[in-house]
Amino acid sequence: MKCIKAVPLFLVLGVVPLSNAFAESWVCENADLKRYVDIHYPNSPSSIPCSVIYRKPTEDVDDRILWQAQNDESYCENKAKAFVDQLESWGWRCSIYESTSENKSAKSKPTSSSLSATALEKKLYNAVELDNVDNPSSIRFDKYLDVLRDFNENNYINDEPNGYISEYHVYYLLNEQAHFMGHKVIILTLPSEGEGGEDCCPDRNFKIYLETVGTTEPLKDFAESNNCYFKDKYIWSFGGMRFSSGEYAVLDCHTD
Repeated sequence: MKCIKAVPLFLVLGVVPLSNAFAESWVCENADLKRYVDIHYPNSPSSIPCSVIYRKPTEDVDDRILWQAQNDESYCENKAKAFVDQLESWGWRCSIYESTSENKSAKSKPTSSSLSATALEKKLYNAVELDNVDNPSSIRFDKYLDVLRDFNENNYINDEPNGYISEYHVYYLLNEQAHFMGHKVIILTLPSEGEGGEDCCPDRNFKIYLETVGTTEPLKDFAESNNCYFKDKYIWSFGGMRFSSGEYAVLDCHTD
């Protein structure tokens, strides 16, 4: 079986139409680079819904929607200003500018399928759960990859792994909160690229790391029924990864 190339995901972002309805926008400069942080109000003058868009037009990088809000009128503004402050702490020089159609990126536009956490959690569960008709073991990994694309497009994980990288797996830490069977998802993994050959990635297996809340008996039963190895009371002792104190577990799921 061919090795799975998992670093990075290189997920293709879709397109959403943008009007000129931007409120405050910032341009941040560092050496010859310029980056833009825009707040987009599609129903201007209404301040909801809104999106915070991060653009790197001089770096051949797709625009990204970092945050969105449907009900909180100050959410996007607060997030954008905090992000600009963070850029400045990294050495960027930022200033407010007037966003126009001419200085928006012509190459790419941001995307987000705007799936709720509940919808993402349901898709993850359905991908992992084996079903002889809809989700046999032979296609589970492919369905899991589709779920990771959804997590990426909704900014729950980054394009590239941002956690520990082992000989066998790469680790994507969640940026936003999501749950699996009532327990908090901390990390989703993919097989690492490896060196190829017959010994590379034979099972196309993946892992879901969880911070557990209460009993884990349903998780154990789920693992046993769905060809997943389950380890409770997991100890974080590798790769310098640091988490708050708590109870952790891992589901290690395989594909025949």
